[in-house]
Amino acid sequence: MALLLYLRSCLLFHPELHCLLPLRKSNPCDGEAHRGQLREHLPESRTPELLRSFTDKDAISFTSRFYHPSNMVFFVLGNIDFKRIIRQTEKFLGKISDSKNDSRRLPPLPYIPEQLTVCKDTHQAHVMIGRRGYHAYDNKRTGLYLLNNILGGPGMNSRLNLTLRERRG
Repeated sequence: MALLLYLRSCLLFHPELHCLLPLRKSNPCDGEAHRGQLREHLPESRTPELLRSFTDKDAISFTSRFYHPSNMVFFVLGNIDFKRIIRQTEKFLGKISDSKNDSRRLPPLPYIPEQLTVCKDTHQAHVMIGRRGYHAYDNKRTGLYLLNNILGGPGMNSRLNLTLRERRG
């Protein structure tokens, strides 16, 4: 949502910057093209049209719901007096009330299996399999991430990559 607010502010205050152009490259390189194609089929995908539909009222409503002290975390690194940090924080944030927000999430959209095949005249093949995973606090999440990385993760040392490149040429 922070990205949304940033993009919305760019459009409001600097329309000449065309902040939305990076969202839709006309000719992404082969390494990026497959990610964009999969992303377009996700129900959570965002489009420039959707971003343009948000109003100033939406941005103000979002910030008033979620930008309050109980949702903030500060990290300070360096030789800085802790009391000074507290004074500065209270000076700039002391007038912000700690509102009660409704942090309930919308239920996820139903999972609808889909197969997409795109044939291109390139020297590589990209296979992507996607599905909704475990939520952030599920104990099974770590095992799924580990299995994903061992079998076909982003590195060149995944089992799938080793089998294809080293053992099968």
